[in-house]
Amino acid sequence: MSTLKKLKTVFTAFKKQHRPILTNACIDKDGLHITDLETFITIKNTFDLSKGLHPLNTITLLNKPISEDDSEFPCKMFSLGIIASYTVSVKQLEELEVHTSKDETRMHLNCIAFDKNDIVACDGHTLKNIKSLIHELPEHEQTFLIPRTVIKHIIKLAKIYKLNEVELKFSEEHVTINTNNFIVSGRLLIRDYVKWCNVLPNEESLTECFTVNQFINLKNLKPLFNIRGTCKLFSKDGKVYLTPCESVGSGEEFEIGTSDKDFEIGFNVNLLNRVLTERELKVRYINATSPCAIFNKNTVTVIMPLKL
Repeated sequence: MSTLKKLKTVFTAFKKQHRPILTNACIDKDGLHITDLETFITIKNTFDLSKGLHPLNTITLLNKPISEDDSEFPCKMFSLGIIASYTVSVKQLEELEVHTSKDETRMHLNCIAFDKNDIVACDGHTLKNIKSLIHELPEHEQTFLIPRTVIKHIIKLAKIYKLNEVELKFSEEHVTINTNNFIVSGRLLIRDYVKWCNVLPNEESLTECFTVNQFINLKNLKPLFNIRGTCKLFSKDGKVYLTPCESVGSGEEFEIGTSDKDFEIGFNVNLLNRVLTERELKVRYINATSPCAIFNKNTVTVIMPLKL
């Protein structure tokens, strides 16, 4: 498949715009440009397309611009006055993105926060914190909030061009990624982030734990769960089991790990699917209603339980 056809997954997000000119890609000597005024993307390749404005709906089929006049297409936006930069793996961005909120009423939770040496995503139900060494630049106190939509564009482009990591450069209002093949410049959300440090448990304070050592793709088990998607983790005879609550199926129990103590904790199965991403995990907790945490090298993942 040609690179241009692979880029259709990126173009899709830009097709539905209120301003007709933004439903086009602009081709000039620097490459192919698309924008929704919040995110500007430049692909450093013209793909032998003619100069001008090409409809995104047909750009992979026709080399026929609707206009050679691109003077009204919004100017490319790049960050100026870089005050910080981070090198982050694409895998880390993917892991963080699933913990961002899709609820538009709390826009700050739709973002990934870069807070000095910490990268954080939280939607109010789960939280993921990754330690990341910031590239030392002039001191700053700002927490940078990258909207989820910008992150998704970065992930898609990085996968298309087979990049394992990207360097994010921040100014006060924008983030920019400039690679050999593309440039992404996105507007930051200027707003206070949640005081995530206050909800991050101390590992030593979580006195109880159990081990998950058998990976189960919970998405495949969805038909077994009720409309709320509630499930229960419990232990008996030293083994940990997962079972649907108020099951519409057989009420089957799935063995997923081991525990020295008996316990019973309820979870939302969709949230549990976010955090059980490895085959060998230790889940720490205090009791059945307190936050549960997974500590793994430089990463902490927190999930709130449900009251059974």
